[in-house]
Amino acid sequence: MAWVSPTSHDPYTQWGDPDKVYDENTDTYAFSGNPTFDYVWTPYLEVYRSAIQSNKVRFMTSDFLGNPILTQVEVRINGVWTVVYYGTPPAHTWQEASFAEGSVDGMRLTVYLPPFGVGWWYEADFWQLPPPAVGYSYGDGLVTITY
Repeated sequence: MAWVSPTSHDPYTQWGDPDKVYDENTDTYAFSGNPTFDYVWTPYLEVYRSAIQSNKVRFMTSDFLGNPILTQVEVRINGVWTVVYYGTPPAHTWQEASFAEGSVDGMRLTVYLPPFGVGWWYEADFWQLPPPAVGYSYGDGLVTITY
């Protein structure tokens, strides 16, 4: 079991520097700004990797001044986007979100920005679990093979 990073992102994202979310450097970030006089949610930034078994993710966000920022995180579990975190995590600090174990291949995040605010997403990781055991029955015995 180990933390593993995304390996790609939505190529049509409206966030700047989206590859920084998985560059293994907690001092770099993807960013999204709000050029209006209103409070708004940013567009989602989606990051992906090949499917793994997982039951938690971690992420790190803040606003451009280094303050905590309202954040929503969704994870694609068994092909369905599921909200796993909604709240204001500590700024520039790992925040974990747990969920029921499943096959996971994506994470997406949005932050709530004040007028002319900028949100930063530093890093994202998935917790990789061993794949589920596959059992085969031979007569009276059960043989378990783990991949």
